[in-house]
Amino acid sequence: GNLDLWVLRITGTGDTLWTTTWGGEFDEPNAHLTTLANGNPVIASAWGLAPDFALTRSYMAELDQSDGSIIWERQYGTPSYLGTLYTPKEVRPGEGCIAAGYVIEGGNTPFYKGVMLRTAANGDSIWLRSYFYYDSLMTNGKGYFRDVVPTQDGGFIACGDGNFV
Repeated sequence: GNLDLWVLRITGTGDTLWTTTWGGEFDEPNAHLTTLANGNPVIASAWGLAPDFALTRSYMAELDQSDGSIIWERQYGTPSYLGTLYTPKEVRPGEGCIAAGYVIEGGNTPFYKGVMLRTAANGDSIWLRSYFYYDSLMTNGKGYFRDVVPTQDGGFIACGDGNFV
């Protein structure tokens, strides 16, 4: 009854090379995957800290491509309700990753923020920032980032959705 992270590596003909699962005492939701230039997979998700996703922290891990063992894993930011990371991307070979997702803050008055996490090659956080939509009429838009990619000028561009009512 516990959702854990699962990665399966197969051959070009569909045969299983290895499979691995891991997780904590509580559910880990929404695993997303990319492959680094060195061939190792990187997983972005959240780490469960309480039942029913009541408390999670953003999470990433790099696995060894040969057997699925964990090379590094990290939790990031402060715990929040149901926050998670999606779609990790390698910034440039050997220069770490960028991932986007969301957090929900505010308890009884939830406030949804899109987040972006930039890591070093060893998984250490370089920065973690949150964003939400606002303008002269709306000061509390909701934001969810679903994807992020590096840009040629060294920055990033993210997309997602939100509630702008």
